Amino acid sequence: MYLSLDSSSGTPLYLQLAEQMRLGIATGVLRPGDQVPTVRELAAQLRVNPNTVARVYRDLQAEGLLSSRQGSGTFVAEKALEVADAQGLELLRGRWRAAIALGRSIGLDWSELRALAAELIAEAEAAGVIGREEVDRESP
Repeated sequence: MYLSLDSSSGTPLYLQLAEQMRLGIATGVLRPGDQVPTVRELAAQLRVNPNTVARVYRDLQAEGLLSSRQGSGTFVAEKALEVADAQGLELLRGRWRAAIALGRSIGLDWSELRALAAELIAEAEAAGVIGREEVDRESP
Protein backbone atom coordinates (compact mmCIF):
# COMPACT_ATOMS: atom_id res chain seq x y z
CA MET A 1 0.00 0.00 0.00
CA TYR A 2 1.35 3.39 -0.96
CA LEU A 3 1.21 5.95 1.84
CA SER A 4 2.01 9.61 1.40
CA LEU A 5 2.00 12.34 4.01
CA ASP A 6 1.90 16.07 3.33
CA SER A 7 3.74 18.02 6.01
CA SER A 8 2.52 21.32 4.53
CA SER A 9 -1.11 20.28 5.00
CA GLY A 10 -2.97 21.70 7.96
CA THR A 11 -3.87 18.13 8.94
CA PRO A 12 -1.58 16.46 11.51
CA LEU A 13 0.57 13.65 10.10
CA TYR A 14 -0.91 11.01 12.41
CA LEU A 15 -4.44 11.87 11.21
CA GLN A 16 -3.33 11.67 7.56
CA LEU A 17 -1.73 8.28 8.16
CA ALA A 18 -4.70 6.92 10.10
CA GLU A 19 -7.13 8.02 7.37
CA GLN A 20 -5.03 6.43 4.64
CA MET A 21 -4.81 3.15 6.54
CA ARG A 22 -8.57 3.17 7.21
CA LEU A 23 -9.15 3.81 3.53
CA GLY A 24 -6.79 0.97 2.61
CA ILE A 25 -8.81 -1.41 4.77
CA ALA A 26 -12.17 -0.11 3.53
CA THR A 27 -11.15 -0.52 -0.12
CA GLY A 28 -9.56 -3.95 0.34
CA VAL A 29 -5.98 -2.87 -0.31
CA LEU A 30 -5.28 -4.06 3.23
CA ARG A 31 -7.13 -7.29 4.02
CA PRO A 32 -7.83 -9.08 7.28
CA GLY A 33 -4.74 -11.03 8.25
CA ASP A 34 -2.32 -8.84 6.29
CA GLN A 35 0.73 -7.83 8.28
CA VAL A 36 1.46 -4.11 8.38
CA PRO A 37 5.02 -2.78 8.56
CA THR A 38 6.61 -2.45 11.97
CA VAL A 39 6.48 0.94 13.61
CA ARG A 40 10.16 1.50 12.86
CA GLU A 41 9.87 0.37 9.23
CA LEU A 42 6.89 2.59 8.47
CA ALA A 43 8.39 5.56 10.33
CA ALA A 44 11.60 5.22 8.30
CA GLN A 45 9.66 4.84 5.05
CA LEU A 46 7.54 7.93 5.73
CA ARG A 47 10.33 9.85 7.44
CA VAL A 48 8.30 10.53 10.56
CA ASN A 49 8.88 10.03 14.25
CA PRO A 50 8.18 6.41 15.30
CA ASN A 51 5.87 7.80 18.00
CA THR A 52 3.60 9.09 15.22
CA VAL A 53 3.23 5.62 13.72
CA ALA A 54 2.88 4.02 17.17
CA ARG A 55 0.04 6.42 17.97
CA VAL A 56 -1.76 5.55 14.73
CA TYR A 57 -1.35 1.82 15.36
CA ARG A 58 -2.68 2.21 18.94
CA ASP A 59 -5.69 4.20 17.70
CA LEU A 60 -6.46 1.69 14.94
CA GLN A 61 -6.14 -1.19 17.42
CA ALA A 62 -8.58 0.57 19.75
CA GLU A 63 -11.00 0.92 16.82
CA GLY A 64 -10.74 -2.78 16.02
CA LEU A 65 -8.95 -2.34 12.70
CA LEU A 66 -5.54 -3.68 13.72
CA SER A 67 -4.46 -6.39 16.13
CA SER A 68 -1.06 -7.03 17.64
CA ARG A 69 0.35 -10.51 18.08
CA GLN A 70 3.13 -10.80 20.63
CA GLY A 71 6.34 -11.64 18.83
CA SER A 72 4.71 -11.71 15.39
CA GLY A 73 3.82 -8.11 14.60
CA THR A 74 0.76 -6.06 13.82
CA PHE A 75 -1.96 -7.29 11.47
CA VAL A 76 -5.22 -6.12 9.96
CA ALA A 77 -7.84 -7.47 12.36
CA GLU A 78 -10.19 -10.24 11.25
CA LYS A 79 -13.24 -8.05 11.96
CA ALA A 80 -11.69 -5.00 10.31
CA LEU A 81 -14.05 -5.06 7.31
CA GLU A 82 -17.10 -4.70 9.53
CA VAL A 83 -15.54 -1.76 11.32
CA ALA A 84 -14.23 -0.26 8.06
CA ASP A 85 -17.66 -0.36 6.42
CA ALA A 86 -19.08 1.91 9.09
CA GLN A 87 -16.00 4.12 9.09
CA GLY A 88 -15.94 4.25 5.30
CA LEU A 89 -19.38 5.81 5.27
CA GLU A 90 -18.27 8.43 7.77
CA LEU A 91 -15.11 9.09 5.74
CA LEU A 92 -17.20 9.54 2.62
CA ARG A 93 -19.55 11.91 4.43
CA GLY A 94 -16.58 13.97 5.57
CA ARG A 95 -15.18 14.17 2.06
CA TRP A 96 -18.58 15.16 0.66
CA ARG A 97 -18.88 17.87 3.30
CA ALA A 98 -15.43 19.16 2.40
CA ALA A 99 -16.27 19.11 -1.32
CA ILE A 100 -19.51 20.99 -0.69
CA ALA A 101 -17.69 23.57 1.44
CA LEU A 102 -15.07 24.02 -1.29
CA GLY A 103 -17.78 24.41 -3.93
CA ARG A 104 -19.59 27.02 -1.88
CA SER A 105 -16.33 28.86 -1.16
CA ILE A 106 -15.62 29.22 -4.89
CA GLY A 107 -19.10 30.57 -5.47
CA LEU A 108 -21.16 27.59 -6.63
CA ASP A 109 -24.80 27.70 -5.63
CA TRP A 110 -26.79 24.66 -4.52
CA SER A 111 -28.17 23.91 -7.98
CA GLU A 112 -24.65 23.98 -9.47
CA LEU A 113 -23.41 21.62 -6.74
CA ARG A 114 -26.29 19.20 -7.42
CA ALA A 115 -25.58 19.32 -11.17
CA LEU A 116 -21.88 18.67 -10.56
CA ALA A 117 -22.67 15.69 -8.31
CA ALA A 118 -25.04 14.25 -10.94
CA GLU A 119 -22.39 14.76 -13.63
CA LEU A 120 -19.72 12.97 -11.59
CA ILE A 121 -22.07 10.07 -10.81
CA ALA A 122 -22.88 9.75 -14.52
CA GLU A 123 -19.15 9.75 -15.37
CA ALA A 124 -18.47 7.05 -12.77
CA GLU A 125 -21.34 4.98 -14.08
CA ALA A 126 -20.12 5.32 -17.68
CA ALA A 127 -16.64 4.26 -16.58
CA GLY A 128 -18.10 1.18 -14.90
CA VAL A 129 -17.20 2.32 -11.41
CA ILE A 130 -20.79 1.90 -10.25
CA GLY A 131 -23.88 0.30 -11.73
CA ARG A 132 -27.16 2.07 -12.48
CA GLU A 133 -28.99 -0.05 -9.87
CA GLU A 134 -26.62 1.24 -7.17
CA VAL A 135 -27.29 4.84 -8.17
CA ASP A 136 -31.07 4.32 -8.27
CA ARG A 137 -31.08 2.53 -4.90
CA GLU A 138 -29.00 5.23 -3.23
CA SER A 139 -30.66 8.31 -4.76
CA PRO A 140 -32.82 10.38 -2.38
